[in-house]
Amino acid sequence: TEQSYDIWLDEKKKLSDEDYRNPHIVARGYTDYVTIQDYPMRGRPVFLHMRKNKWWDKQTNEIFSYNLELPNDEGTRLSA
Repeated sequence: TEQSYDIWLDEKKKLSDEDYRNPHIVARGYTDYVTIQDYPMRGRPVFLHMRKNKWWDKQTNEIFSYNLELPNDEGTRLSA
């Protein structure tokens, strides 16, 4: 919009190596969107709207999602 930049991101459907070998785990939709305000760009606030995949283990009847791994490389940082 003219007031802000809104970027909508969906996690790719990719299982971990361990879960990939398990035929009982299937995709089960997405979590609700989480909004993170990023640094301003060209004088406008930036909002990242992200959602993660939900996975269903048919054996245990458990629905789960993976934790978001944030970069921890030298030169990157998070601020409050």
